[in-house]
Amino acid sequence: MKVGVIGATGVLGRHLVPRLVERGHTVRAQLRDPAKGRTLAGLGVEVVVGDILDAGSLPAAIRGCEIAMNLATAVPRPGDPPDWTANDRIRREGTANLLAACVSAGVPRVIQQSIAMLHSGDGDQWVDEDAPIETGPSTQSAADMEGLVRATKLDWRIVRGGAFYGPGTGRDASWRAAAR
Repeated sequence: MKVGVIGATGVLGRHLVPRLVERGHTVRAQLRDPAKGRTLAGLGVEVVVGDILDAGSLPAAIRGCEIAMNLATAVPRPGDPPDWTANDRIRREGTANLLAACVSAGVPRVIQQSIAMLHSGDGDQWVDEDAPIETGPSTQSAADMEGLVRATKLDWRIVRGGAFYGPGTGRDASWRAAAR
């Protein structure tokens, strides 16, 4: 399958792209920083420079692909000011740009990365897709993003992840300290 990945060098993308290649998929990765593309190109990934907030750069990243994966984020790292402005723009404007590009380029499927934190647990009750969504300042844009995806006529899937941990997430020290 030919897969276009937006956000290919982010926390999730840098782990997913090599696995897609290992499984025999043809991958085209869009990145903002061309210097980060050398490693991916070495894996056989076609690298395209662009930005999800630049609608004009998206067709080159997904044209001819069978699926587009939106993994783009700009989550504030621990220790940085908790400014969600860039991430909110990526979720709202960037996702709208990508969905429009998919329609115009004839890409039929989209996988959208989202967050599990949209569902607040209620004690020891199981939480599933029917549980109510509760938003706050850092999650409203994720609910808006999911609404954009659901409203499209494309074949879509939303994958909600939790908090990433481990090397390269920016949370290495805080998770280690919490574990101690």
